[in-house]
Amino acid sequence: MTTIFVAGSPEINVRVTRSARARRLSLRVSSLDGRVTLTAPNFISARKIEAFVQEKASWLRENIGQVPDQV
Repeated sequence: MTTIFVAGSPEINVRVTRSARARRLSLRVSSLDGRVTLTAPNFISARKIEAFVQEKASWLRENIGQVPDQV
């Protein structure tokens, strides 16, 4: 498991998990704590994963902003 950092405000940490069963990139934001997880097939290069995450940065910020603050 690796982590990709998306610069900006706020900085986003994306956990990358590789899976032999995955067929496409899957990006999720947890509604419980706002953690971001990307599941990637083994055959996709790290460079393509990084580009995908950077491309989706605005979507990530929008969805992280919708996660309620924990008390």
